[in-house]
This record gives sequence, structure tokens and C-alpha cells, in this order.
Amino acid sequence: MIASAKAGHEGSSGALTLTTGASNSGLGTSGSINLQTGNVFGGATGGISMAAGTATDTVEKGGSIAFTTGHSEWSSSGSFSVQTANGGAKGDSGEVSIRTGNTESGKSGPLLFESGSAAGGGSSG
Repeated sequence: MIASAKAGHEGSSGALTLTTGASNSGLGTSGSINLQTGNVFGGATGGISMAAGTATDTVEKGGSIAFTTGHSEWSSSGSFSVQTANGGAKGDSGEVSIRTGNTESGKSGPLLFESGSAAGGGSSG
């Protein structure tokens, strides 16, 4: 387990940063970060879960999660893919679920799917 120190009653806990080194040679690549649970024979594998923090006893928002692909100054940005693995010989593939949360007094968040603009004359997807 990797964790930052707990904060005091009115303090902030520390941040955790996981990063690879840069490559400045023009010939190499920066390192990758891979998260994977182990394989298992005869049982279920572990999952990977991410959750942002809960704000309690305050009017502040809970934490956010953002994924952004890599930028290129001269070429295309990186792709973003969400998919389930193929099902086994006697099973189904997993489902993909995108859902906003419930609320007691406000509005639940909208689902937004947008394509960026194509300023150079190309078509947007």
C-alpha cells in the first residue's frame, strides 16, 4: 500500500504522484504506467477501483477524476479507449456502464459526449 500522511483536524493530506521520466533525445519514449491485477487459476481475479474522496460535514464538492490523453505539438493527440475483454467459451463479455449519481435536492449531472472542433479545415468526428 502506498499512502500519503494523514492530515490533522484542519490540515491537508499529502498528494501522491506516480510519473515516469521524460525522454528528451528525440529518439526515445517516456516510460509507461501499467496497472494490472494478477492472474488466477480456479478463482476470480481482483479488480481495479478508483474513487475520489468524499467531502463530509462541509459544503465543498467531492473529489473529481479526470483522464486526459497525451498532447503532441506536431502530430495527433493520444487515443482514449474503454472496452471490456472478450467473454470465455461459456460466458459473456462484461458490460460498460456510464452513470451519473443520485441527488436528494439538486440535479443529477448530465452525460455529455462532444467532439472537438477542426480548425484546420478537417471534419470533426
